[in-house]
Amino acid sequence: MRRIVFAMVALSLASAASAGVAAADDYDLTWLGLGGADFIKDDGTVYAESFQIADNDLVLGRNRIFYGTANNYGDAWWVSDGTTTTRVGLFDTDHTRSTDNQQKTYVLGFYGGGQFAAGESEKYRPDGSKISNTPWVYDGTQTIALGLTGAVYTDAGGYLYPSRWEGAANGNFLGMNTIYNGGSTNMGTATWVYNYATDTHTSVGLTGAQYIRDDGYVKTRAGRLSPDGNYAFGRTYLYSGSTENGTHGWRYDVSTDTTVQIGLTGAGFVRDDGYMEVEIRRGNASGQLNGLSRRYSGSTDMGRVAWIFDGTSTTQISPTGAEFSRADGYRYEDAWYINASGQVAGEATTYDGAATGGKRAWFYNGTTTQVLDGLQGGYFEKSNGHNQALPNGLNAAAQITGTSYRYNASDTYIGLQGWFYDSATDTTVALGLTDPAYTRVSDDKQYHYPHELSATGLVRGSSDRYDGLFSKGRWVYDWDTDMTYELAFSTRSDGYYDTPKFEFTNDGDGLVGYYELFDAFDVSQGYSLFYWTIDRATDTPTFVDLEDRTALAAMEDLFALYYKGCGMNAGALFAGTGTMADGSQGAYLLTPVETSVPGDFDGDGDVDADDVDILCANMGGDLNPYDVNSDGVVDEDDMIYHIETLVEYDTNGDGTADGNGTYRGDFNLDGVVNATDLQIMKGGFGAVGGYADGNANCDTVVNATDLQILKSTFGQTASAVPEPLTVGLLGLGGLTLLRRRK
Repeated sequence: MRRIVFAMVALSLASAASAGVAAADDYDLTWLGLGGADFIKDDGTVYAESFQIADNDLVLGRNRIFYGTANNYGDAWWVSDGTTTTRVGLFDTDHTRSTDNQQKTYVLGFYGGGQFAAGESEKYRPDGSKISNTPWVYDGTQTIALGLTGAVYTDAGGYLYPSRWEGAANGNFLGMNTIYNGGSTNMGTATWVYNYATDTHTSVGLTGAQYIRDDGYVKTRAGRLSPDGNYAFGRTYLYSGSTENGTHGWRYDVSTDTTVQIGLTGAGFVRDDGYMEVEIRRGNASGQLNGLSRRYSGSTDMGRVAWIFDGTSTTQISPTGAEFSRADGYRYEDAWYINASGQVAGEATTYDGAATGGKRAWFYNGTTTQVLDGLQGGYFEKSNGHNQALPNGLNAAAQITGTSYRYNASDTYIGLQGWFYDSATDTTVALGLTDPAYTRVSDDKQYHYPHELSATGLVRGSSDRYDGLFSKGRWVYDWDTDMTYELAFSTRSDGYYDTPKFEFTNDGDGLVGYYELFDAFDVSQGYSLFYWTIDRATDTPTFVDLEDRTALAAMEDLFALYYKGCGMNAGALFAGTGTMADGSQGAYLLTPVETSVPGDFDGDGDVDADDVDILCANMGGDLNPYDVNSDGVVDEDDMIYHIETLVEYDTNGDGTADGNGTYRGDFNLDGVVNATDLQIMKGGFGAVGGYADGNANCDTVVNATDLQILKSTFGQTASAVPEPLTVGLLGLGGLTLLRRRK
């Protein structure tokens, strides 16, 4: 077992300003939403909310519709780039209720990194009664209504009844339509795939006499659409006369317009009356999918087993061992997750003869199935020797999260503990907070739940608290550092804190959320938006309170209660929602301000010795950005100007720049040329080195030329107050003699 280290981050109002990286112009604030009288209440307030931010910098959000009254008449959804806000969805006459002009739209979210947005809008009859929800996709230009059309799908009143299921990155969508054949009787369900590239709908599923009830009723159910949209999965129901006789699974290939049957077949999977049942769980971009098939012995149900379809054939992937079979051969398994490599995580019931024992998690690595222990022994094992370990996440790195139930000596349930499993090292780590407050004294109950596993091996979760102070502690676990961080950013003197919402950033390597901020007197200052990540170069956590940005002063003035984030994208843009002083709720976008620091050639935010070396390496090169003195040529004069005007110095070594501009020879950039710099030069004399090694000009070697430069500035400070030179000159002479002896 690897170690578990817990770290607490606590910030008061006084210390919050120093957390993270603060700059007055780090972010620009843009208010988002739809304008117009329809979205204003009778008291003059509005309600706008950010829902999602995509990696192409678009924000998806909504405004409530009020028509100048106190009543809510639905939601108007929009997409905004911070400059232009476009309403999306369907809001024509058919999708407006005649009795009160209500317009209701629901969204699934963005797909394809923001290229598409999708949802559904309520459709009404002329009398105002609801017909159905019409699915739609917005492609950046237009909103396209989805669903099958024609007499087969139209009822006696002339209405269609489509329903959405899910979308994919390429704009393809999966959905269903009710079948009426022009009458008033429901004659089944058809599943369709919308191909965005060809703007066509295709009815998909299995066909043939065995799938038609004797009255013509047919039913095909949508299952899943692969993340790239190239494959659809589902089930078609079997019939024997008027009797439903189970299901067959299928996979539809959009590119070839072909459908194949999937699932386990054979005598063990068919009841003696011909009934069989297949369930679809999930699929990946390669067209692989996992699922379940029922087992039978004659007419007796023998449970169900897990399988994977690899694009060609279906293979059973059940864990092996006598504990997974009841005395009569009954098995009960589930296959919950599949990743891009076709690896699967699931669970299986264990037995003691004819009695149920517990459940074990398992992992199919693409070749074999491995039983996962979860957490073993002590509280995690019942008196019969069994435990209950269930998976709840799988990522592309073949890392799995799950939970193990806790029991007392009487086998009474007393909570659960989260765990993290890394298949590459075959290591399991317990998750959760270990402070005594997270254990109930009366019965030792603990409840530590991992909510989500990211692609980068972060896990966000919560632990129930039992000291009466507050209900849940929030945490994030990082596999790379093997540390659990409690997300306590501002804590009252009694230990109370509140971080009610935190979600992964789009890249999965950080968190964005909001927390309650307290001052030194334990008075709440409302809720503040934060960003948290781990600096992978140093394996240290970084916390940024966006209230620390002086460019957001408008938020300080306008938000009386709280503001919350809905996400951060790959470009470090934040979107969120806040409640204003007048009671309005506003949607906002925070955009990083592109700040170009003169002389910061490596873009790390500091002007230091590294930048001097980069400038020297570009002598005679591009004027932009290296001609810092603007004389039309990049030469040693630019180096001198760079050091004397732009380079930052730190007088007390606290890591904070105290000013710009020092003297050549100040190799450690502390604002003074003194004996310390002499020692630096001694250490590098005669060798190849940069400015930090004692090279005061733009050649490659620390030599006598650099010594002459240091002599000329020795004793100078950044404030131009000379130091006594006696000791320094002796040191310089010593350096010269030492090198001559060599």
